[in-house]
Amino acid sequence: PSSGTYDEGSRITLIPTPEAGYRFAHWEGDITGNTTSVTITMNDDKNITAVFIKTYKLTVTITPEGSGTVSPTGGTYDIGANVTLTASPADGYHFDHWEGDITGNTTSVTVTMNADKSVTAVFIAATGIASSTNAVQNGLTSPLNSVSRDKAAIIAAPNDKISPRYISPRRK
Repeated sequence: PSSGTYDEGSRITLIPTPEAGYRFAHWEGDITGNTTSVTITMNDDKNITAVFIKTYKLTVTITPEGSGTVSPTGGTYDIGANVTLTASPADGYHFDHWEGDITGNTTSVTVTMNADKSVTAVFIAATGIASSTNAVQNGLTSPLNSVSRDKAAIIAAPNDKISPRYISPRRK
């Protein structure tokens, strides 16, 4: 019941029911705490308030599917909550950037929940030479000089079979 007149000694059960987009936080007044169902005995006038908090939905997607994970995976958060999202690539991928209600290319970002939010973590397949510190094959013994998304520069040791060249990653 939202209010009313009750006989002395009556027992009344109060159950807070939030509207869509809210959650029950706690009781104030003659009842305190956050128990979602309370029973009171009417032995005096009572002043009781159920306090609700606005919530927003965070939707997280990953592109392409199976290329990595994001923690947390989304959910419902209180207004003003700061949610730190962390992108982790699957084997054979690297994190590229965020899209949607946040942007940037760092693996961890913080989202302030002041509206429903939708974000996408974009991963890219790691192709070509991406993580060698020293290639040794057929006389090639130099460290990897530079790596970018498009090519890797390698310097070959003296050997007439191998010459310096750029290796371009395969495109899918």
